[in-house]
Amino acid sequence: MSGKKRKAEPLLGFQDLFDSITDLLIQIKPQLSGTQRPNNEILISQLSRLANFAESFTEQRPRSNKNWLTQADDLDREGVNLWNMSGILRQGKDHDPKLFAALRLAAFRLVQAGLEQKPDIETLLHVLQLASKTGSALSDIANHTLAGAVLGAAAKIEEDMNAADDPNDTHAQSKACASIVYYTCRMEAVRALLIRLNSTLFSLRLRLHTSQAWKEGNKGVAQFMLCKIIGTVATFFPVSTVTSNYTPYRLEGNDSRLSYLSTQDREQLASKILEIGKAMAREQVTETQNPQTRDAKRALEAIKWIRSALTLVEKTPVEDTPSILELKRAILRNLARVYYLASSADVENLDKAEATLCELISSVDNNACDKKRPEFQQVRWMRLAVLKRKHAPDHLLLEGFQSIIEHLDFTEAEITDVLQELRAMAQHHLLVTEATQQLLEATLASSGRSAVDKIFLSLIFHCSRDPDHERAIKTVQQACSHIAELDDFELPKVPAAACQSLLWQFGDRLYNAKAWNKAADWYLLGTHEAFKTMAKMNYPRCLRKAALCYIQQREYARATAAIRSCRSNEASTHYVAFLIAVHQGFENEAIRAVRDMVQAKDFDRKMLLLATQLAHDANLKSLLLTVLESLLTFLRSQDGFDNDVEALTMIRCIIRLVIELLKQPVAELRALVPALIGHFRTAQTICEEALRKDNKMLILKDISWLWRTAYNTAVQGCAEWDDSELHLADLFDLARAFMEAYRKTSLTDQDLTLQSHVMLASFSSLACRVFAVRRREEEEPQHDFRKRICRDIEEFKAIIDSGRVSNEPQDSGEEECICAMMHVVLVFEAEQRCILKDWNGVLTSIEEAAQHSRVKENCFEAIADILWLEKDCPVNVLYTALEAILQACLNYNCMSVEKFSRWLRGICTILLAKNTETDRVKAIGYIEQAVTVIEDSRKGPDMKKIYPEDEKYWLLSTAYNTGVECLAASHLDEAKRWFESAAIISRYVPDSNERARKISEAYSNLLARYGNEMRSN
Repeated sequence: MSGKKRKAEPLLGFQDLFDSITDLLIQIKPQLSGTQRPNNEILISQLSRLANFAESFTEQRPRSNKNWLTQADDLDREGVNLWNMSGILRQGKDHDPKLFAALRLAAFRLVQAGLEQKPDIETLLHVLQLASKTGSALSDIANHTLAGAVLGAAAKIEEDMNAADDPNDTHAQSKACASIVYYTCRMEAVRALLIRLNSTLFSLRLRLHTSQAWKEGNKGVAQFMLCKIIGTVATFFPVSTVTSNYTPYRLEGNDSRLSYLSTQDREQLASKILEIGKAMAREQVTETQNPQTRDAKRALEAIKWIRSALTLVEKTPVEDTPSILELKRAILRNLARVYYLASSADVENLDKAEATLCELISSVDNNACDKKRPEFQQVRWMRLAVLKRKHAPDHLLLEGFQSIIEHLDFTEAEITDVLQELRAMAQHHLLVTEATQQLLEATLASSGRSAVDKIFLSLIFHCSRDPDHERAIKTVQQACSHIAELDDFELPKVPAAACQSLLWQFGDRLYNAKAWNKAADWYLLGTHEAFKTMAKMNYPRCLRKAALCYIQQREYARATAAIRSCRSNEASTHYVAFLIAVHQGFENEAIRAVRDMVQAKDFDRKMLLLATQLAHDANLKSLLLTVLESLLTFLRSQDGFDNDVEALTMIRCIIRLVIELLKQPVAELRALVPALIGHFRTAQTICEEALRKDNKMLILKDISWLWRTAYNTAVQGCAEWDDSELHLADLFDLARAFMEAYRKTSLTDQDLTLQSHVMLASFSSLACRVFAVRRREEEEPQHDFRKRICRDIEEFKAIIDSGRVSNEPQDSGEEECICAMMHVVLVFEAEQRCILKDWNGVLTSIEEAAQHSRVKENCFEAIADILWLEKDCPVNVLYTALEAILQACLNYNCMSVEKFSRWLRGICTILLAKNTETDRVKAIGYIEQAVTVIEDSRKGPDMKKIYPEDEKYWLLSTAYNTGVECLAASHLDEAKRWFESAAIISRYVPDSNERARKISEAYSNLLARYGNEMRSN
């Protein structure tokens, strides 16, 4: 069924039209009754033709009723049947609006064709309602042409109904109801027309259409469109009935007619008026106007209609029809909207809009069931929009937000809407802060907390822009406390991390602006209990950042407190502690922090590099030493580290730094000396590794520096380091090791003094160990250590004798040095072996010393002194030593006569105690040597060469007594030598003549007596 002008049917006569109608009904009924399966398109076409035939029949029917009454009854009956069929069709599952409208149109046209020439008022009432409903059905399918034609016919019927006699107003109520139904359908048709105009007319410009309508001769349509342009709805009646002198009928003023309507009819009428008002509010006026002016103009016209609808429902008791309340709320909602749109033309409309919304919100809030309905939440949003346009004070805007928040469903979408609105009002800082806090609290108190993180983030971001720092921090702290106080809720890890990241960003921004205390406050917010899900991971970071802020502010106590609260073993934490200690000058604490930092799992080499620079700038040498040591240890622990030159450079820096520390008056020798030795050993290891890699030339200068430094430091330590003999020995050993390495490494330029330094280093190491063992012997026996000294002595003697040091000294000074060292070393060896009771070793040492060309008699004298004090010393050992002494005295003639006399007494005593012929022969030989010495001692004035008088008397008595014993034993030859020696010695003692005479007489008597006895025998 098309909206175009229908094609003209061929002109038929009265009876032919009736027959055609009958034929079509025969075809249509089976399809409607279900006996045939209908084809909707064909059926609609047949119904359209049926309506056309019926309309033509109405136009051609006789004016006299008696000539066509039978046909009229048949048409009326068939029309009623089709109307009833349409009702059944509308209730079916396969409802087709077009088929429904075609049925109603055909039914109406049949009833209209069967209508008498002068029907009574009841018939007119009935037909008017059919026409109105038919026009409504056609409007629903957008067939406005046919709808206008039907409603035009309805207008004529309505005029006839109003003109009909009703003296007692018997049908007043029915007439009013029928008129309202008609007006309602007309309003629907107007609304549909407006919709069509909005979608088509303005795409081709409304003015052109208006002029085109005039050209087509359709003045009614043109007048209607002109009325729409100026914004006036002239009438509800058909366009064809509008004339220039027609006074529009205003519905709200006809109270007498409305008084006959039932509550349901009033509700339906108000609904239709509301729909028209809404349609007018959406209508476009002209495309040349700006949008704000266009909306205001539409709204001003719509206000009249919507207020008319409100007037209808306000006069209807709500108790009678509960749906009236819903309609009234819808009317108020739309009325507030058009007031708001019209406010651009008249500001007073904002007050009307607010009053309307307040009335609506009050109605909703009084009903608990309606509070949460979405459409009423939109009303609250509308009130907020009105308040914003009115530039209302903050407390009113806050009330608007509170009303919205109180009735939220707390879905993520709704909360996002609130946050976006608050973000758009950022200039109202306190308002936004308070509203966001209320939103957060309400969300936490609700069952849906999925959007807590989004609200919290928005609040943090907003507070970051607060010019009052203290207020911003307090606000965020309160929000955190609200979250932390809930036992059944905690921020998930991802939102918690996001919030902390945002806090860090604000802190970083303030830190870069040098607002360090403010930055620290933001950082510390990240340690609130509200973020406990990320406590282990992010709390330390927050505390470290805060501590750095306090360091910049030079509030070291607060920085220390912050870092102490950081209970993590992360390298970064220890590094911050190191910074605090450095800035405070607490070197020991800084050293402890560096050591802890190196032990942490996440340690980074860059931290030590930075620490090195800081320690150097602060001139904290002990700290710098610790940092360099840690850096070297870390480098050497890394897989693939193969830069020997870099390592040696670093170790040289460390050694130089330790030496500087040792020079300080209050240097801690007990810690620094072992550390220094340890670094030299590390350097030794690195050098050995480099030599294995054949990197000799790269480290040659380093080795040279190392042996010289080690040697010089050890020499200096001999004079300055108390009780450090063992450490000095180790240092001399290391120096010698570096010398050996240097000698192997250097292929050309050999140091001429290197061999002498090797010897001196070896001797010094040996001497230090001997002094150390002497000191430690008082505490506990040191047998193992003494054995090591013995081995070191053998090694030293090997250095001297094997050619490592030249046997041909270059000058007398070197020769004297070598002799002195050999002297000391032999004494050391005798000392150690005596204590170890290694007498065979002592004998071997003495024998080796006796064969050594550089050993002098004072060496043997020292050995004899040691042996003489040893009570357990075997006589043969002591004798050997004494013999070596006397031999050395005789060879070098350098020992004093006094010492010679005493050592001679000792050896002769030993020999005579053995009382063997060989021993006596040796003894008399030494006595004779003594006689020679006595004779020589008298030749010079040197008192050191004067033989002691007591020793002379001992020699005299020993020679005389031994001679007597030999004579008695018939050892005449021995006795003779002894007496001769005694006689010579007697010359050099006081009363020498008398003593010589007595000795000669005694010798002669004994000789005579023992001679007679020997002859008799």
